[in-house]
Amino acid sequence: MTTTDESPTTTEVHTTPGIATTTQAPGINGTWKNWGSWTTCGATCGTGYHTRYRTCLRDSPTDPICQGEYVQMTACSVATCPVYGVWTTWSGWTDCDATCGGGTQLRTRVCQKTASTDLDCVGSASQTQICNTWHCPDCSQTCTTGSLNTDCTACECTSNTVHGIVRNHVNVPLSDASIAHAGVPDRQGDDNFSADVANKIPSYQYQPRPRVRIQGENVTFCCEAFGNPAISNYEWMKDGVLLDESKYPHGFNLTLNDVTTSDSGEYKCRANSPVGAVYSSSALLTVKQTKIGFCEDAYEERKINLPSDCMQVDGTSMYEVGGCAEKTCRGDTDEEDLCGPSKNFCCIPFSTEERTVQCDGYTLQVLVVTGCSCGQCSSGDITIQGQVNGLNTGIPLRIGTVYVNGSVVARTTFSGLFSYTLPAGTRRIVITLEDTIFNSLLSSTKVINLGESMKGTVYQKITLLEASPPITMSSDVENTILVGNSSGMPAVMEVVIPPKSFVDSSGNSYNGIVKASVTLYDPRNLSTISVAPGSFEFTNEEGETQNLQTFGVIVMDFTDESGSKLNVARNVTIKLDASLVENILTNESADVKLWGLNDVTGQWEEIGLMDVDTTARQKRETARYYIVGTILISAYPAFNVDYVFDFNTCYYKVSVTDSNNNPINKFTVRMIHMKYPKSIDTDTNIPTEYVTAVEEVASNNGHVLIVWCRDDSWGYIQAYKSYNVYTPGNSSSSGLSAAVTLRLGYETINNPIGLKAKFLLSSDGPFYINWFHACYAPISDNHFHFYENAVALTYADFTNPEPMDPAIAFQISFNTKNDLGPRLWYPYTHEQEQKDFRICMIKIVVDGQVDGLSFSVKSKAGVNSGIEDTILGVRQVAVEDGGACVEYKCSGVFPSFQNMIDDPAQAMPYIINDETKIAITPIGRFCTVSWESDIVSHGSNARKSNIGDVTHAWVIPDTEEHGSISMNKPLITTILIGPNSVRRQETCVKRA
Repeated sequence: MTTTDESPTTTEVHTTPGIATTTQAPGINGTWKNWGSWTTCGATCGTGYHTRYRTCLRDSPTDPICQGEYVQMTACSVATCPVYGVWTTWSGWTDCDATCGGGTQLRTRVCQKTASTDLDCVGSASQTQICNTWHCPDCSQTCTTGSLNTDCTACECTSNTVHGIVRNHVNVPLSDASIAHAGVPDRQGDDNFSADVANKIPSYQYQPRPRVRIQGENVTFCCEAFGNPAISNYEWMKDGVLLDESKYPHGFNLTLNDVTTSDSGEYKCRANSPVGAVYSSSALLTVKQTKIGFCEDAYEERKINLPSDCMQVDGTSMYEVGGCAEKTCRGDTDEEDLCGPSKNFCCIPFSTEERTVQCDGYTLQVLVVTGCSCGQCSSGDITIQGQVNGLNTGIPLRIGTVYVNGSVVARTTFSGLFSYTLPAGTRRIVITLEDTIFNSLLSSTKVINLGESMKGTVYQKITLLEASPPITMSSDVENTILVGNSSGMPAVMEVVIPPKSFVDSSGNSYNGIVKASVTLYDPRNLSTISVAPGSFEFTNEEGETQNLQTFGVIVMDFTDESGSKLNVARNVTIKLDASLVENILTNESADVKLWGLNDVTGQWEEIGLMDVDTTARQKRETARYYIVGTILISAYPAFNVDYVFDFNTCYYKVSVTDSNNNPINKFTVRMIHMKYPKSIDTDTNIPTEYVTAVEEVASNNGHVLIVWCRDDSWGYIQAYKSYNVYTPGNSSSSGLSAAVTLRLGYETINNPIGLKAKFLLSSDGPFYINWFHACYAPISDNHFHFYENAVALTYADFTNPEPMDPAIAFQISFNTKNDLGPRLWYPYTHEQEQKDFRICMIKIVVDGQVDGLSFSVKSKAGVNSGIEDTILGVRQVAVEDGGACVEYKCSGVFPSFQNMIDDPAQAMPYIINDETKIAITPIGRFCTVSWESDIVSHGSNARKSNIGDVTHAWVIPDTEEHGSISMNKPLITTILIGPNSVRRQETCVKRA
């Protein structure tokens, strides 16, 4: 937004001759051209969507703008999609056909078809691998000491025995570990030991990234994983169908030549090793016939809320300024690396109009977006900005350690904040947080899923559970610990530790007093289970991610009396109250298993089976009986008792809008899966609810998200961003049709704020079985809608365009020949690198009556800007608790693109250092405004009066005392309002 306090000026229309605008903005009361042709159907088979557009006819900027929609979207049908057979799981490998010197093993699979018309599965029905590659033994050799064994593999000395201890990664001695001589398998050796504790299923170092292409181009997807044993081979799928191996002769890279629109779809790879397989995240390939096609539907309606003294003809202060959805598009082909673009291109504003808005005593020059096109956008890097606090106490994780993939990457501040930057295209990050110094919060592993095309700063509020108070027990007797019996609730589990089980950090046996802290993330308690570590998922033998339904997550910590760490070296028995799982019992058995958390992948790994304790059930000695299993607990940081349910993968969308119906991005969606056990609450006679799984993903407006669905699944959905929790729409504003609302049993809830619904698949949404249908369904179709509660807002943002990246500002400046550099709201923190931005705030402290008092704060360009006294933004804030905090445009260093506009050969913009002028206007009240002494003493502020209804503009120096803040520690300029005020020292934080 550009404003002046002078009379209205003539409106200009900025366009670039010879370059077509790909999308046109809507308007009011104008004349539309005829609708254009429908675009190509978005689906290559089955049902998809296509769009068409029309343009508003205007001969001059003063002509009225058209009223109504500029774009239409409807479903389109093409040929029936082919149905392929589905491979069964690979059989086990056959025995090696040679004992040495190299042999082969075979495994097979079967293509299962549901109908005779199904197509054959893609790929081979069998695989072979080389085995037993070591040299064959020489039975003619002689031993200088001892005698040759019967296999001719070693010389044995029966009188020479080597003793050793096999330990795991935390120094706990292991029983029944396989021992091998180096180079000779399955044989006790004489000096080298190896334990079978190192096997790791594959995990990814590099995953495929979303790509965009024009028809006829080539594209490569890259995928690389590591594991122990090493990766044996890779497979690639498109839309879930295995691709022919000829397309990826090198395994980890998939190359498609001369792509067509039919190649559009979802691609992923699978890394296979002898101990398991795992799929990569999916990457979308979008192929269009021309470059223009990528931004055809990028234009979005966006409104700003002008100051209250800028009323429009409709009686409101709302004003349409338009914008562009930041969709990925095809940019410069020279900016491509093999595995992904080296620069990011997206749909950005291409053409703009600068319009004059008359306010009370001054005018605003509002920049309105009228068209979108492809251009370079901000870096695709993702910064995770985290705030970590305790669940019950709220205390921050102070000086905590932050791990990513097992390596220390950051430490939290004393306020519990941390920041970590991820490369572009990252879809998932696993972070482990450890209370290293104070040990008051449980260490936890958090999985942060990131939606498609996510970039910039993503705010995450992370909550850790406080450790349970320790109990004291003796190490030389059997100990039974009740779990889940806090807050007056009955215990759901028992942990039985055998006598003489404890060892110290060196692996030596420990005898003495043990302090045990056993904490349950209780599925009966929504607040605790919602902050449980890891994701409620595991990877099966085929590498597919599947869902778990939890009966509780346990974390155990043991120390001696001095606080030194102890480990448990013997198997521990876990006993689960069977009443929780009676509804899944079959013939006295249940498919309940014990799982350990892998803190690198964030997933759970199966470590034990559980069975019904039939002895206790037959005797019926008590009203309770148990499902029992045993595990070695030293190898994992947390344990999970779970049941494997068969779920469908579902796709859905969530939209979040502000009070002006503008889209909000970078929010987090939480899906809470619920279940009814057979137990009945005796007070209400209603089945007791409990949580079975929690999923979270950071998303942008209208992006496709994944959830697990089945006919009997239901739960809660929440949307939040940092500390802002968004409100779900009621029946008429939910984003769902009346029929779908009824079918899902949709209702809004207040504790926690969110919605309740069944997670049911349907062809009309909101839960789709097909990713493609969910992706191309317009946001107007059935989806879940949340909105920002207008009552919670304490100030309105009147800056336009909204704070943007300098790269985008340059693109608009170059296209429109109008330098936006001096109007950028945030200055550089690092002038030379031209990176990182600052936020500036003013605190207004009021002495006297505050009821109904509010202030307007105008930020004006300074003397070095080239547009001195132009109002660059306005904030309006109401007084709360005797004061108010309001953002202003920082003084500091900004780019000026005028030299690059005049000479495209110029590589870098000029850098200007400008001091912002601030004018504070009390609304409807006569006040005395007292500025800080160093502001008053600034040379530009000499002889200025500070008394009156409307203040003069005061120059704010670019100093640390006056406005430069980071997101974790603001430094505030304080302004005193009223007579004889005493400054208050509390800190003010910018509201998100």
